[in-house]
Amino acid sequence: VLEKLWLIHFLQTLENENLLPVLQRMAIVVDGPLAVFDDPAWISTPIKLELQRINSEARKVLGDPRFNMLIMGIEKTGGFVEHLENLDKGPNGEMDFLATQTAILLTDAYIKERIIFSVSDSVYGRNTYFGRKVLYKAKSGALIVFSLPFLDENLSNTKTAEMEQF
Repeated sequence: VLEKLWLIHFLQTLENENLLPVLQRMAIVVDGPLAVFDDPAWISTPIKLELQRINSEARKVLGDPRFNMLIMGIEKTGGFVEHLENLDKGPNGEMDFLATQTAILLTDAYIKERIIFSVSDSVYGRNTYFGRKVLYKAKSGALIVFSLPFLDENLSNTKTAEMEQF
């Protein structure tokens, strides 16, 4: 929780000091998914709204309506990492099946059918996540699971996986 609050405080400080333009040259990497779990999960919605507000303000300051802050939550272990590793295995179990620079934006249906196995009508992570998961195989061959924040409502629609949602 403190790491997520630190992220918001850092961005608010940039805004208060009139330093939002620095965001066009900065990537912010957070350890773990863009989510808050268990009892403090309620704070995920205010975090999402504050990220959207700051991103909107940065767009105004930069004069670029398409600008989005580059914030990523990186996952090193867990079911999504295991799933990506399994996708990269060929039919004989050898690694390197996926082409490099492959990015997979996950939908709610994909997550429930292939990773979390759920028939719930509720969107996966609706109460905990303020970011959306992406599976990626880098040019180097590294497998990366990361989350991108819901910086506007279109990005938070996990029923679709369109290019403009990346």
